[in-house]
Amino acid sequence: MSVVRVGPNVEITVLDDGAGDDDTIEGGGHGLLGMRERVTALRGTLTTGPRYGGGFRVHAILPVKSRTRAAEDAV
Repeated sequence: MSVVRVGPNVEITVLDDGAGDDDTIEGGGHGLLGMRERVTALRGTLTTGPRYGGGFRVHAILPVKSRTRAAEDAV
């Protein structure tokens, strides 16, 4: 996973190699649909899909306000 600041945004990338895991995990969340809804609510974008050679990629771009700007908005 990587999290980087790019200008006015934060970009989050999660890569899965497709190897799986030995642990069985029960899905209690809303998966990709839930992620997309939360990212959209924050006015960001989400791209997901299979990776060449196997695995999966999730990439979110979220806008962030600087602390100075957030403080000005609060006044």
